[in-house]
Amino acid sequence: MALSEKLLKALQSGIVLNERVLALAQRIERLDDDVRQIDRRLVRIETFVEVAEKQKQLTS
Repeated sequence: MALSEKLLKALQSGIVLNERVLALAQRIERLDDDVRQIDRRLVRIETFVEVAEKQKQLTS
């Protein structure tokens, strides 16, 4: 294998690797958005439970 072939193969591998990293970065961003949405929902549920507990204590 000539040096130019090795160099070309290394460049192609680098390009493929870069594409995969970019795709993974996009997936991570989507997962981050999902986690943030779930966190917001959980906070709302926790608040609802706390308010319900306080109301129960006041009526008891």
